[in-house]
Amino acid sequence: MDGFTLLIFGGVGAILLVLWIVGKAAPGNGSEQLGLNAREIEERRIMLELEDDEQVREALESIRSRRAARESGKPLPETD
Repeated sequence: MDGFTLLIFGGVGAILLVLWIVGKAAPGNGSEQLGLNAREIEERRIMLELEDDEQVREALESIRSRRAARESGKPLPETD
Protein backbone atom coordinates (compact mmCIF):
# COMPACT_ATOMS: atom_id res chain seq x y z
CA MET A 1 0.00 0.00 0.00
CA ASP A 2 1.13 3.50 -0.65
CA GLY A 3 1.19 6.29 1.91
CA PHE A 4 -2.05 7.93 0.84
CA THR A 5 -4.03 4.71 1.28
CA LEU A 6 -2.58 4.19 4.75
CA LEU A 7 -3.43 7.78 5.65
CA ILE A 8 -7.05 7.38 4.50
CA PHE A 9 -7.55 4.06 6.30
CA GLY A 10 -5.87 5.45 9.41
CA GLY A 11 -8.11 8.54 9.35
CA VAL A 12 -11.30 6.49 8.91
CA GLY A 13 -10.16 4.14 11.67
CA ALA A 14 -9.45 7.08 14.00
CA ILE A 15 -12.88 8.59 13.33
CA LEU A 16 -14.59 5.26 14.02
CA LEU A 17 -12.57 4.82 17.23
CA VAL A 18 -13.52 8.29 18.47
CA LEU A 19 -17.20 7.68 17.68
CA TRP A 20 -17.12 4.33 19.47
CA ILE A 21 -15.51 5.88 22.56
CA VAL A 22 -18.04 8.73 22.61
CA GLY A 23 -20.87 6.21 22.23
CA LYS A 24 -19.61 4.18 25.17
CA ALA A 25 -19.13 7.28 27.33
CA ALA A 26 -22.65 8.64 26.74
CA PRO A 27 -25.24 7.23 29.16
CA GLY A 28 -28.29 5.36 27.87
CA ASN A 29 -29.01 4.37 24.32
CA GLY A 30 -29.77 6.39 21.22
CA SER A 31 -33.53 6.48 21.65
CA GLU A 32 -33.17 7.63 25.24
CA GLN A 33 -30.84 10.40 24.08
CA LEU A 34 -33.61 11.58 21.74
CA GLY A 35 -36.21 11.39 24.49
CA LEU A 36 -38.03 8.37 23.10
CA ASN A 37 -38.86 5.03 24.58
CA ALA A 38 -40.31 1.92 23.01
CA ARG A 39 -43.67 2.12 24.79
CA GLU A 40 -44.30 5.73 23.72
CA ILE A 41 -43.33 4.93 20.14
CA GLU A 42 -45.67 1.92 20.07
CA GLU A 43 -48.55 3.91 21.59
CA ARG A 44 -48.06 6.71 19.06
CA ARG A 45 -47.99 4.22 16.18
CA ILE A 46 -51.22 2.57 17.36
CA MET A 47 -52.97 5.94 17.77
CA LEU A 48 -51.95 6.97 14.24
CA GLU A 49 -53.18 3.65 12.82
CA LEU A 50 -56.55 4.08 14.56
CA GLU A 51 -56.80 7.62 13.21
CA ASP A 52 -56.03 6.35 9.70
CA ASP A 53 -58.67 3.62 9.99
CA GLU A 54 -61.23 6.19 11.12
CA GLN A 55 -60.44 8.45 8.18
CA VAL A 56 -60.75 5.53 5.75
CA ARG A 57 -64.14 4.57 7.22
CA GLU A 58 -65.37 8.16 6.92
CA ALA A 59 -64.21 8.39 3.31
CA LEU A 60 -65.88 5.10 2.39
CA GLU A 61 -69.10 6.18 4.08
CA SER A 62 -69.04 9.45 2.14
CA ILE A 63 -68.47 7.64 -1.14
CA ARG A 64 -71.30 5.21 -0.44
CA SER A 65 -73.73 7.98 0.51
CA ARG A 66 -72.91 9.96 -2.62
CA ARG A 67 -73.32 6.88 -4.77
CA ALA A 68 -76.68 6.08 -3.14
CA ALA A 69 -77.84 9.68 -3.57
CA ARG A 70 -76.75 9.71 -7.20
CA GLU A 71 -78.52 6.42 -7.94
CA SER A 72 -81.74 7.51 -6.19
CA GLY A 73 -81.76 10.90 -7.90
CA LYS A 74 -81.61 12.87 -4.64
CA PRO A 75 -79.33 15.92 -4.35
CA LEU A 76 -75.82 15.16 -3.20
CA PRO A 77 -75.09 15.80 0.50
CA GLU A 78 -72.97 18.78 1.42
CA THR A 79 -69.26 18.16 1.96
CA ASP A 80 -66.94 19.81 4.44
